[in-house]
Amino acid sequence: MKWGLGGLMDSYGVFSEGLVSYFDWAILLSLVIFYFVFVLMLLILIKPSGGYFGSESVYLEFIWTLLPVSVLVFMGYPSILLMYMSGEELGVVFSCKVVGAQWYWVYEVFGASVSSYPEGLFRLLDVDNRLVIPGGSWVGVYLTSQDVIHSWALSSMGVKMDAIPGRLNYMTLFSGVSGVYYGQCSELCGLGHSFMPICVEVVY
Repeated sequence: MKWGLGGLMDSYGVFSEGLVSYFDWAILLSLVIFYFVFVLMLLILIKPSGGYFGSESVYLEFIWTLLPVSVLVFMGYPSILLMYMSGEELGVVFSCKVVGAQWYWVYEVFGASVSSYPEGLFRLLDVDNRLVIPGGSWVGVYLTSQDVIHSWALSSMGVKMDAIPGRLNYMTLFSGVSGVYYGQCSELCGLGHSFMPICVEVVY
């Protein structure tokens, strides 16, 4: 996506595509509600007072109680479905562990520990050792921290998970497009918070 456009960022993962679809669905539902309320207000302004809502009506009370509940269900169900899908093991073929530290990430893959401490390259984006994952398959990511709370976020893949000391969080990734994807720590974790880049390379 080019800068200056009004749309969302390009999606390179299953969950980011789900989030974009959910955004479209929520906007559509909001527009329907807006036009419905707008038409009701016009009818009330045009019709002489006491015409529509002047008397009590059990039927009307039931309708305007049922409508907001149904709207909440229609908006909440896709969101909850996406949230629970991100933590499911959907045929994971590759797993890695991400450990947050002040102020770098450590990736553990098949028992090998690799630090991502940056030494130049793309300033505040690229790292010395990228996390390399296979494309076209589900990847399980375990997250924890060794000091304070960090947050591992890849916007282009639509994933974000907190790395908490003493707790092992889990999420899944899936990307069908090979490339290099950048992210940042999304939790204020101290003095070097802005110097914790995330770099994931998807290969086939």
